[in-house]
Amino acid sequence: MIKKQTIIFTIWIFWMALIYWLSAQPDTVSSEQSMSIGKLICSIVVNGFQQMEELKRLQYIEMIDHVVRKSAHFCEYMILGGLTCLTFKDMGGIRKKMVCIDKQKRLKWYALLWCGTYATMDEIHQLFVPGRFGSILDVLLDLAGAFTGIVAIVWIARWFRKKT
Repeated sequence: MIKKQTIIFTIWIFWMALIYWLSAQPDTVSSEQSMSIGKLICSIVVNGFQQMEELKRLQYIEMIDHVVRKSAHFCEYMILGGLTCLTFKDMGGIRKKMVCIDKQKRLKWYALLWCGTYATMDEIHQLFVPGRFGSILDVLLDLAGAFTGIVAIVWIARWFRKKT
């Protein structure tokens, strides 16, 4: 039987690979991906969107494209933050050895540091992808997402501890 730690670790590695793959997409592919998400959102939110002229639909999609892109950054790193926290918590039986609350708090900071390092490397990686660029603001947005994911995992863990 596969252990929970192995599953979490595998998902964590997969998620980082997915982030890397998404960042490796040239600007044209990346734009096409975010525009398709924008089109889906507009078709749900904007009344009569499907019946509009193509140019009008494109204007709506372009209007929300920036929000779609930045939301994607935040959400992918929110998930990475939660997975990193869970992975670090379970690595090598650390959880059983960590009785001290200070060490548990440090673990969350290590998870955030890992996510910040990964976000920085991700933005540097984008400097070498055609049509893409790196942004310190995206790193900060990624860190905010990672922090949110870590806090969510901590709250969920506390909630489950209270239930049992």
